[in-house]
Amino acid sequence: MIKFLIFFLIINLFQLPTTNTARGLARKALRQDKDGLLDDAEVNYKRALIKQPTLYQARFNLANTLYRQERFAEALNQYHRLSNPPEIPIMLKARTFYNMGTIYLKIGRLPESKFALKKALKLNPFDNAARYNLAYVIKLLSEKNQGNHPKEKGTAGKTSGNPEEELTKSSEARNEESTKLNQAQQEQQNQQQENIEQMLKALDANERSIHDKMKRKYSTMSKAKVIKDW
Repeated sequence: MIKFLIFFLIINLFQLPTTNTARGLARKALRQDKDGLLDDAEVNYKRALIKQPTLYQARFNLANTLYRQERFAEALNQYHRLSNPPEIPIMLKARTFYNMGTIYLKIGRLPESKFALKKALKLNPFDNAARYNLAYVIKLLSEKNQGNHPKEKGTAGKTSGNPEEELTKSSEARNEESTKLNQAQQEQQNQQQENIEQMLKALDANERSIHDKMKRKYSTMSKAKVIKDW
């Protein structure tokens, strides 16, 4: 199953008693968003951004609201405005690229989806959903490229003609792909743990070496002392 996840950021605005400020409007929009009042939420997100264009969390949530209304072009426009400013927090930018990648995947623009998901993973290497979707996009691109070339003689490219059987095969392929991804992730974690253990061993050995040197030094100094007993 393709993982389409849209993250919403909750803005900490409880200290603000009024909705006349940009953050107050964003807080009101967030409540409306949660209540399913998407049109009202959109209006207040935009009002907040007019007052404070750098309220990046509000722009992110506005893009998500547009996505939920299937207004993909408008959502992408808002996400793109979050993808460049260097002052935007890394995790917010990673989620922005992830959401862009899922929209591009949903509308069939695979090269753009691949680019955005790779950016998301570069910013957040632990995003398993982005890793899964990226693998799926690469698989679709590979199949598309193969379909653009004439098939060899034989049965290559033929299907059984049974839709249920084809869906079953597709499900099995995705399960196998998911298993391989999990194995790769586990191997990566094992390698990281092994590297950490090696680093600790090296530090321990270095500490013992320093301790031995200090011990030998003090031993030499002790032997050099001459006690005069007269």
